[in-house]
Amino acid sequence: MHVLTDTQAKVLELAADGYDSNGIAQQLHCAPSTVRKHKQNILTRLNVPTIQEAVAQWTRFQHMFNLD
Repeated sequence: MHVLTDTQAKVLELAADGYDSNGIAQQLHCAPSTVRKHKQNILTRLNVPTIQEAVAQWTRFQHMFNLD
């Protein structure tokens, strides 16, 4: 089951590592506005209010299903 796209998962991974939208954009070679859109889609898909909560929920999901 894939709740997030590979790119969305990478955005969350980089956010967990402390990157802001500009830093994530540099890492993914895209515009910061693209990263912000990915983050908005992540919040919608995971039904959480903040990217920090999304990181926590995604981490729990990965551990639960041994995806890490």
